[in-house]
Amino acid sequence: MKNITLQQLERDFDRILDDVHENGEHYLISTTSLDADGNFEHSGVVLMPVDDYMILKDTYDEWLYQ
Repeated sequence: MKNITLQQLERDFDRILDDVHENGEHYLISTTSLDADGNFEHSGVVLMPVDDYMILKDTYDEWLYQ
């Protein structure tokens, strides 16, 4: 899994999307924002091929509901 920032995703979106689609790469997109108290909040999302997601989702659903 490759780690990138939101700014990198915005700048290199086409290249990153091609990497996900053509090479099956997974990306962790890290974000930072301020909460109501002015403290930094770190979070992220994952960008991955839909086939990989469906396998993970099906596996999780089987584990959750059995």
